[in-house]
Amino acid sequence: MDALGDLERYTLRELADLREARAGSRANAIAEYELDAGSALRVAAMADPTRTAWTTIGADPSDAAARLAAAVAPLGDGPALVISARGYGRYGRDAHRLRVDALAAMHAIADRHGVTVGVAGDWLAAEGATGTDIDPVDLPARFAGAYLGHLDSRHAYATHYMNQQRWTEGLRRLGFPERYLDVRQLEHELFTQQVRDIPADLAGSRIAVFRRVEP
Repeated sequence: MDALGDLERYTLRELADLREARAGSRANAIAEYELDAGSALRVAAMADPTRTAWTTIGADPSDAAARLAAAVAPLGDGPALVISARGYGRYGRDAHRLRVDALAAMHAIADRHGVTVGVAGDWLAAEGATGTDIDPVDLPARFAGAYLGHLDSRHAYATHYMNQQRWTEGLRRLGFPERYLDVRQLEHELFTQQVRDIPADLAGSRIAVFRRVEP
């Protein structure tokens, strides 16, 4: 069973779905795709990772661990294994194993900055966290240092950046029209070298902008 529990999560999901289908139920499998239902975790006991249940957690890591333990207790013996993390962005989809303290830290980030846990997960994945073991204690400070806010578009950020640098004001003082600045080129340079954008909602109508971490 230990070897079974170490399989890729997508394989465990498929095995769990097959088991449920044989039992005449598809509820847990269907819940994977209810994106507008908010964030939730599909969990199993390590000793039997094909029996699953869904639960939710918040920003407190101790409470989150207790919630997982309570959800897993009827399913089998052993520690809790997170099979799926719906609504946690690319990190929730792509990381091999998901630590409950890291997921709780993502909720703390969401609560503090008014973003979704999906934005936090997409940012983590963009920074390469899916292939490394992250330190949950550092996540809130790392996010705060990178996050620049929500905007309507890349163009809106480029315009905001120009105003921050007082370029627009400088042109006005010199009597030059704003069209002398190539905003599209500036936008391209900013988003390929200095910042990255992540969809801030399911509709993709706004973006969250982040500083790129220096290599």
